[in-house]
Amino acid sequence: MGRSGGLLERGDVVAAMGRLLSGLAAGSSGALYVLGDAGLGKTSLIDRACELGRARGLAVGFARGHPMETTLPFGLLAQALDGIGGRAQLGLDDTAPSSPQDRAARFYGVLRWVQERSGAGVLLAFDDLHWADADSLALISFIARRADAEALGIIGCVRPWPPEASQTIAALEHEGHGTVMQLAPLSEAASGQLLERRVGHSLPSAVTRRAFELCAGNPLLLGQLAMAIGKGEVLPAAAVTGLAAFGQGVLLARFAGLPSVGMRCARAAAVLGTSFLPEVAAQVAGLAGAEADTALEALGRSGLISQGPGATADFVHPLFRQALYDDLAGPVRTRLHATAFAILRDRGMEAQAAEHAVLAGLVGDRDAVAVLERAGLAARRAGALATAVTRFDEAVAMAADRPDVPLLLAQAEALVSAGQADRAVSAYLGLLARADVDGDNRVMVLWMLARALVMRGDGDGAAVRFAEAAAQARTRDPRTAVEVLLDDAYAGLLAAGPAGALPVASLARELAAQLGGELKVRADASWGQIAMLAGDTEGMVAAEAAAPWRQPRLATEYDTGSTVEVGGWGKINGFAYCARLVERFDEAHRAFTLARAAADRARDPVAVATLAVGH
Repeated sequence: MGRSGGLLERGDVVAAMGRLLSGLAAGSSGALYVLGDAGLGKTSLIDRACELGRARGLAVGFARGHPMETTLPFGLLAQALDGIGGRAQLGLDDTAPSSPQDRAARFYGVLRWVQERSGAGVLLAFDDLHWADADSLALISFIARRADAEALGIIGCVRPWPPEASQTIAALEHEGHGTVMQLAPLSEAASGQLLERRVGHSLPSAVTRRAFELCAGNPLLLGQLAMAIGKGEVLPAAAVTGLAAFGQGVLLARFAGLPSVGMRCARAAAVLGTSFLPEVAAQVAGLAGAEADTALEALGRSGLISQGPGATADFVHPLFRQALYDDLAGPVRTRLHATAFAILRDRGMEAQAAEHAVLAGLVGDRDAVAVLERAGLAARRAGALATAVTRFDEAVAMAADRPDVPLLLAQAEALVSAGQADRAVSAYLGLLARADVDGDNRVMVLWMLARALVMRGDGDGAAVRFAEAAAQARTRDPRTAVEVLLDDAYAGLLAAGPAGALPVASLARELAAQLGGELKVRADASWGQIAMLAGDTEGMVAAEAAAPWRQPRLATEYDTGSTVEVGGWGKINGFAYCARLVERFDEAHRAFTLARAAADRARDPVAVATLAVGH
């Protein structure tokens, strides 16, 4: 019978963890994912991995997923990076407007931070990975695929459902970026040994056999059954309702000794999630003063919740919370979610409040719509595109018959950024059909619709919409018209080649010449590159004139090859490309080298990739 560190029949998993941790300490990388149903001991394994990792001198970042935080932007990964000083790489506190490249830049930034980090190897340990927000799951997958040469290890424990996480780790294993190990229930012999260990004395074989049949080898249920046996309770003669109902009853029995105020508080806490703020749970339960103190003390003494350093408390196992939550009547659950929404909103905890607004079904509630919209905007700023789309979708649904134009614009923009081109096109077409979308909003809708059509591969349709947007913008905002035309020229270059793109680039250059400044420089650089590709050598003159080192300060830096301004790589790329076409290879090489270094320092993966291809 396999034992390792007190964990029955888990020796193979513990050994695999040991090999991974030894490799990390030696400078290699690896990933191990433990798949199993609830209550099979995954949390004990992840706790042991963290303990062993710290003992080996590794930097350990730990995070636990929660069912109420599945749409918190990068919520799971932020927890893990907090523990090793890397949270800032996610840019969650940025307030600047975002761009479609922000998500890629954050992913790249986290990867580079791991690569450049000095000192001990890094272990990222995730419990309840199945509750990860979609953006954290995507970033974990991104890192796992690119960390082969780094001292980075990932250990995650996951249930088969919800399926997104288990499907992700299966794909990673298939590609050779980790190992998945399946946890099985305990055997009858191990179940009996665990039961006797918890009871503190030997038991008749008939009792251990019956316990095994009732609990199906689930360690958590066996532990709870041991407590019942210790109190002198008799095992049921037959599990006529099946394992699920039996397990639910065993777990709920732990709450039976609570006073009424304690039970009210426990139910409110279950609505808040596996991890919760005790004072918020008391508020949701409608308790204050001495009643709240009594309730929280009863919960603490019951052993059902634990609270270490910090403000939050946790159910000792997610299944306790789940059993209590599932036992709530539907109307009661909805009312508690609505109460939780109002309390969290008033506390400024809008990311958490948003989830309760959805679960409470607050359709038509303006406050709920506003909170969901703001949560979507916050997620968009953080580059958490999956979360942003979800929140905007929920806000639109919550607004019922007539969502506001700004909300629909934000939803459509998030869809474009997330690469959901078909949905974005439909959203923008719907906006064009509204009579209240006019002026600058109509220009923006046409412009973004064109971008979505480019993403969908409809070059002809995109050209029509770009032209409409530019025409409407010329009298209202010439600068926007130039930006639209530059987009149009680039899209046309990809779709129809330089001959088709050159007239658009020429028009953008003519308009920009009247405006001057940086926009003129960019338009000249864009026209120069397209003109050169179309066979016009005047393009080389324009591209060279637009290059940043034409400025005195940058000329010296270019000559020494030391640096270049952040963001200057776009104009340098135009010059470098043109220099290559006229076989000025030394200059092209130096320009690409400078631009790539600047893009890498700025951690802009789109620029890094584009410049690398050109180089």
